[in-house]
Amino acid sequence: SAAFSVRWDSAATGTAEAGPAGSEPLLERQQTIPQPAVSLPAGGPYCLIAWDPDAVQPSWLHWLIINIPGGSNASKGSTVVPWTPPTPPPGTGTHHYIFGLFLQSGPIEPTALGALTRPLFNPSRFAEQHGLRQVDDKRIAVSASPLA
Repeated sequence: SAAFSVRWDSAATGTAEAGPAGSEPLLERQQTIPQPAVSLPAGGPYCLIAWDPDAVQPSWLHWLIINIPGGSNASKGSTVVPWTPPTPPPGTGTHHYIFGLFLQSGPIEPTALGALTRPLFNPSRFAEQHGLRQVDDKRIAVSASPLA
C-alpha cells in the first residue's frame, strides 16, 4: 500500500517532499505556494491537518481535510480549511510545518466541526474532540526573510 507522502511538483521550482520529524527539509517559500499532493496509505477514513507550531500559540492552521478514503489522495476528501502556504513573518526565524495524518473513527459531518479559525488552532484538542488518532506526520521548514 502507498505510504503517507506530501510533495510539491513544480516546473519552476522542482520537486520537494516533506520528511519525518528531525529530518524535515528546509524549503523556499516559493516551493510551497501551490497546494501539495498528498498520498495516503490504505485504511481510513483519514483527516489531514497542517499547522505551524512556531506561529501564534498553540498553532496556526494551514489546511484541514476530513473524510479522505484510505489508499487515495487528499483531493478525495472534504476540504474544511483550504491550503494556505507558509508565510513566516519577517524576522521570526525558521518555522516548522507539520502535516498530521489522523485516523477518523468514522465519517465526520463537516457541519459538526463548528467555526474553525486559523490562528490559535489546537490540533491535539481538535483531535480529541472529534475522535481522531494521529498515525503519522511529515514536516517541512521554511525560513522567514530577515528584518529589513
